[in-house]
Amino acid sequence: MSELKFMMAVWRIWEECMGEVECTNCPIVLPNFNVTHVAHVLTKAAHPEYQYVLEGVMPLCFDCHRQYDQEDFSVMPMMSHVYRLIDLLSFKPFHRWDGKKFIYDRR
Repeated sequence: MSELKFMMAVWRIWEECMGEVECTNCPIVLPNFNVTHVAHVLTKAAHPEYQYVLEGVMPLCFDCHRQYDQEDFSVMPMMSHVYRLIDLLSFKPFHRWDGKKFIYDRR
C-alpha cells in the first residue's frame, strides 16, 4: 500500500472540507500538498494499525510537525485536539485506506 497515495487522498478530503488547509497548531495556511504536512497522531512504528486511518492524521506545518515528532509538545496549543483524536481512535469506528479509497471500519 502506498503511504503517498493515502496522504494525497487525505489532503483532498481536507481541501474539500476546509477549503484552505491550516496547521492544527498554528494559524499558518498550508498552500499545497506536501508529505510533511500530514502528521500521524500516533507514531507508525508504535501503532501500525492506525497508519492508514483518516482520523489518525492531522495537518501540521513543517515546524510544528518537527516539534511534534521530537515530542516537544508540552506547550503546543493543539494537544487538546490530539488527545481527542486518540480517544476517538480508541473507541469509535474510523475510515481506513484500502489502497484506493477509504472504507468505514466498524471493527
